[in-house]
Amino acid sequence: MKKTVKTATALIFAMTCCFNTAFAAVQTNANSWAVESVTESVELGIMPQSLAYDAISNITREELCILAINFYEKYTGNKATPKEKSPFSDTDFYMIVSAYEMGIIDGVSENKFEPNKNVTREELAVVIYKTLKACGIEKLSNNYERKFEDDDKISSFAKEGVNAVVSNGIMSGVGNNFNPLDIVTREQTATAFVNTYNITRNRPITINNKELYIGSSKDDVISMFGNPQRIDESIYGYKRYVYNNDYNNLFIIGISNDTVVDVYISGKNSGYDTFNIDSKFSSNGNKYEYNEDINKFILCDNFVNIDIYCDISTGNIYGIKISDKNYDYSRNIDNYTEEVQKSIEMEVLDIINAERVKRGIVPLTFDERLNVSAKNHSIDMVENKYIDYNNKDGKTPFERMNEQGINFDFAAETISQVSNDVYDILGDVMTVKGKKGNVLSDMMDTAGVGVANNSFNLYVTIDMYYSK
Repeated sequence: MKKTVKTATALIFAMTCCFNTAFAAVQTNANSWAVESVTESVELGIMPQSLAYDAISNITREELCILAINFYEKYTGNKATPKEKSPFSDTDFYMIVSAYEMGIIDGVSENKFEPNKNVTREELAVVIYKTLKACGIEKLSNNYERKFEDDDKISSFAKEGVNAVVSNGIMSGVGNNFNPLDIVTREQTATAFVNTYNITRNRPITINNKELYIGSSKDDVISMFGNPQRIDESIYGYKRYVYNNDYNNLFIIGISNDTVVDVYISGKNSGYDTFNIDSKFSSNGNKYEYNEDINKFILCDNFVNIDIYCDISTGNIYGIKISDKNYDYSRNIDNYTEEVQKSIEMEVLDIINAERVKRGIVPLTFDERLNVSAKNHSIDMVENKYIDYNNKDGKTPFERMNEQGINFDFAAETISQVSNDVYDILGDVMTVKGKKGNVLSDMMDTAGVGVANNSFNLYVTIDMYYSK
């Protein structure tokens, strides 16, 4: 399976954004690009209003400690209290001493802190990185591949911190340089801390204008959406709650130990973060992998993995799977029971019907005879190690349907073989013109889905027909 790694344009340090909104509650002289970030930093309790008044001034080391400790206290809920007296002769400010004791910032010498000294970009990067570590946030993305032209100017002590903040979109370059020794202002620092806050929060999954989170409880799900229309078994060993009473807003929620671990959404009023169903895919500066075989974009943040399925002809997003980044999705072949197989078959039919209904096409009705025909072919492909519409005896899909006593005016078959989750089956089908044409044909009104497995590969046959 071919995968191509692409990296979109790097996030600039928010300086190129243009926010002109005025906020009455927060008073600031920030430049237009920084007004929103400065305002949010004050509202979050990270930057004091006293610093926001003159946001264009350079930030000092003492002021940086204030923002770092405020962030720490907000994130952890713990009060930062020094354990020892100040080791510095030029300050005993408790926020500075606390930041020093937590390893967030060092003095400039053994007994000097220089609280009024300006802060450089590389120093800001290090303090933010160490603040995150002090908060217990260790699982940061550190796979950024960009090399700045001035890499050699980044101090050795700062390289790890710079890489961390760049990898996570907290800070970025100015052109092709990082400019590590440039002095930073209060508004730039506020922007960086707001970006930091944004990567530490679990974002909501919007389902038909309601918000659910990875990590929400089963009770939250039932309270919000009611009982599912079906509860499926999965090869991962947990249950999937299927909400298919309205194919315009199909969603499937994976629940393990009464906790939401993954969600598939396909409804028009659904999305995750900046990714919305029926909108054009844009990475928004995030790094992603692209699986061209099923036209899937793969992203991740510090909480979730995000699989985004797009229509090959329009580029619009038709489905999104959001899954817990820390959940063990190992598949146990022992979990592949007849019940799991049936669940996969029904889920394939559901996600196909959702795409039909969203396009104004009637959903396919399930036919047990077609299911038998389709399942027999999938089993035959596994046992005889081939992928083809005609079996080794030369029988066509139509002959196999006739053997099940099916009379039809029009018929079609689509086959697929994938190694991942059920949603990748739809990705394969929607990416190949002939397969897509079959499952979205308004000439078909009845279907059966048959699934067989070879190790962890799923072999899927979708038989369809129309009869007057």
